[in-house]
Amino acid sequence: MQLFVKLTILLTLAYISSYAITMGVGSADTVEYLIFTPPSYNDSQAYPLLVYLHGAQAIGPDISCSRGKGLPGAIRDNNFFNDIPMIIVAPHVKKEGSCSNSDNNEYEWNTDMINNVIDHIISNYNIDESRIFGSGISLGAKGLWDYVLAYPDRMAGIVPFSGNAPIENICTLDELAVWAFHGEVDGTIPPTGGTDRKGSQTIIDEMNSCNDKPYIPAHITILTSKGHNGWDQVYNLTSGYNIYEWLLALKRNISTDYTPLVHIGPNKTFVSPSHSLTIRSFAYDPNGTIETYNWDISGPVPTLNSGQPDITANFSSPGIYTIELTVTDDEGNINSDQVQYTVLSSIGSSPSITELRLYNGNTDLGPITNNQVVNLDSYDATLLDIVATTSNLNSRASVRFSLNDNHNFISLNEDKINTNYSIGNNNHKSYVPTLGEHTVTATAYGDRNELDQGISYEITLIYSNGPLPINLLDFTASMANDRVTLYWETSEEINNSHFEIYQGIGSTKSMYKIGEVPKKLKQQEVNYYSYTIENAPCGKLYYQLQSIDLDGKQDPSKIITLKNIRSNCDSKVYPNPITGNYFIYESKSDASSLMLTNTSGKTVRKYYIPKSETRKTILDTYGIPAGVYFLQISNNETLRTQKLIILKNTPSIN
Repeated sequence: MQLFVKLTILLTLAYISSYAITMGVGSADTVEYLIFTPPSYNDSQAYPLLVYLHGAQAIGPDISCSRGKGLPGAIRDNNFFNDIPMIIVAPHVKKEGSCSNSDNNEYEWNTDMINNVIDHIISNYNIDESRIFGSGISLGAKGLWDYVLAYPDRMAGIVPFSGNAPIENICTLDELAVWAFHGEVDGTIPPTGGTDRKGSQTIIDEMNSCNDKPYIPAHITILTSKGHNGWDQVYNLTSGYNIYEWLLALKRNISTDYTPLVHIGPNKTFVSPSHSLTIRSFAYDPNGTIETYNWDISGPVPTLNSGQPDITANFSSPGIYTIELTVTDDEGNINSDQVQYTVLSSIGSSPSITELRLYNGNTDLGPITNNQVVNLDSYDATLLDIVATTSNLNSRASVRFSLNDNHNFISLNEDKINTNYSIGNNNHKSYVPTLGEHTVTATAYGDRNELDQGISYEITLIYSNGPLPINLLDFTASMANDRVTLYWETSEEINNSHFEIYQGIGSTKSMYKIGEVPKKLKQQEVNYYSYTIENAPCGKLYYQLQSIDLDGKQDPSKIITLKNIRSNCDSKVYPNPITGNYFIYESKSDASSLMLTNTSGKTVRKYYIPKSETRKTILDTYGIPAGVYFLQISNNETLRTQKLIILKNTPSIN
């Protein structure tokens, strides 16, 4: 005889709302679970049930290991769950040790235990047994597949993330709807192949090839360039894939009359984009195909690709643009999504992204230009990353990246204001570039919980493995008597036009073009080039080579760093970061001119310090917004640039 006990430990999740979802902790036999009931719940109405199976990191000595991860974490942090008429239960695997213990990676969910928990919930709540659903991440997704194979008639639909399964009996799941998610470059559980257990893509292909096919086709979303992750942003809907709408629409064994899903991203704000922007849609018809795409953009905006899943438009004029996409499926069902793009003439004090830069490991390859081509043959793709240059961000800030139709990447600064915000989260786990066209949009937020949305920046780049304009064999530099000489060697200069030389003083973000070198007319097996900079500036110097092809596309080299130290380089600037309304400039040199610029290159203040002996000069920053700046110091015919961080400004005291 099994003993089922319902605990009366209930917590109300705090939201800014008249009603709030309730979280309870219960147990079935010895298995504890979290249970979430919507504000509208009453015993007189039958509710759908969603069973969530956690991954290995949530296994631990008590149920607190489960609360902040995966679906329970999304419920805790988002009040839209108040409006989802569904009961959610999350069984917890209890095991001695600690949460997030890698020793738990080999655990296998017990399918009978999962079934007992479902029976227990049905006996204590009014559940619509024709609408029991499942979802799980990683190890939990594996357990979910095992459960539906063991109990093929229990669930109506499942949403597994990064899982795998044996496929010998996969054709028994003809009464199961599936929407699977998997990272394209998942190295932990690859989306295809496998021995005893196959990845999600293989499972879905096999299900749709069965003689008895699922009542609606099994579907998979491959998350472009994603690794073994991506579920958090699907659960909290920032990715744009509304799995709850899909689950609630399921009608078991009814294969017609499903409304298509459509999403074109969040509202965005830009500062007068210098190039056209691409809006990429996600549209999915559960039981058929999308027949028509109808775009509508308010205002006189030239557009391309009208009637296609994606559209390119010019948003250079300041104003508010309303963008709407309406899709129609092959049954005539219609759905639409609408967003607003706000175009400003300047950044102001809003949290902002001012550029996106390509990194190869710790090597800064420079700013990304729109439609830039990057040859993956030249790099280790696992080390490539895209880093956002930001302005006006604070210690609670975040940057959210979208990649094509997937708004599924987030980068936090972990309370360190100057930490890089990158699409790969600085550890290259979340983003590994793959072949094709990638439209990347980065949006700054003043808060990591999607409050205080700021200004976005967008580029499209193309990853290829075809021939580059050149094959750059070597790029080096030498310095002697204030003279810098750059050397490079090339071969196979296919489609190459010329080379451009870029120099930065004090920071890679200050790089600017200083010269050009034409392609050698008579090509050799190896071509040798050089370029000399006379009277090189004082300080830390950065140099980069850009090869330009005949179509104007750029291919950047690595960045070389040199130091040019002279006796008149001994000026000091402090404190840095600046927390008040001034900084101190200390120098033994002759008269100095100082110019403070923002990350967009705009001059915000100039200072002049007359000739004097050893001195400390107080220079005010009153009225300058907090952010990242560059101080250009000019004296004795030398020039150097130093980054300054202004954290806050307070009024001057007279």
